[in-house]
Amino acid sequence: MTTFNIIADKIKCGGCATIIKDGLTKMSEVESVDVNVETGEVIVTANNIEQALLEQKLNELGYPAK
Repeated sequence: MTTFNIIADKIKCGGCATIIKDGLTKMSEVESVDVNVETGEVIVTANNIEQALLEQKLNELGYPAK
């Protein structure tokens, strides 16, 4: 299991955090997601996945990685 710390853009509220959590946890490799709205940090714990795929999904959700 690997933990990824990704800084994402456009995270402004709890609703944004919920969209990110829901979107990333739909990926079968993802175990957990935490979002810090104040810092824009997305902390993902996952198995057998590259960070680039997580960043791609964030971009699709409207929250591109910085």
